[in-house]
Amino acid sequence: MNNIGFNINIMFVEIFLLIIMIGSMIMLLELKELYKITIAFIVFMIAVSGLYWVLGAPFLSVFQLTIYAGTTGIILFASLSVFPKENLEVYEK
Repeated sequence: MNNIGFNINIMFVEIFLLIIMIGSMIMLLELKELYKITIAFIVFMIAVSGLYWVLGAPFLSVFQLTIYAGTTGIILFASLSVFPKENLEVYEK
């Protein structure tokens, strides 16, 4: 049985997830509004979870998705809703 096609498909999924991770990390560094930064952080954590799943660690993937992407994202959005809107932009010094 030839698994070369299956391994190539997995490689493309890994590369796609890595591109999403790199893109969201660049967005984390370059964006100025905290809501957009939080969304980029959640996208990064979901991509990390997908990469764990593809690499064969489904328990770690589910843990990453629920704790880091889910709970941390909810806590960040809840803390952002407490602050006044004029304080939500990140300024360069």
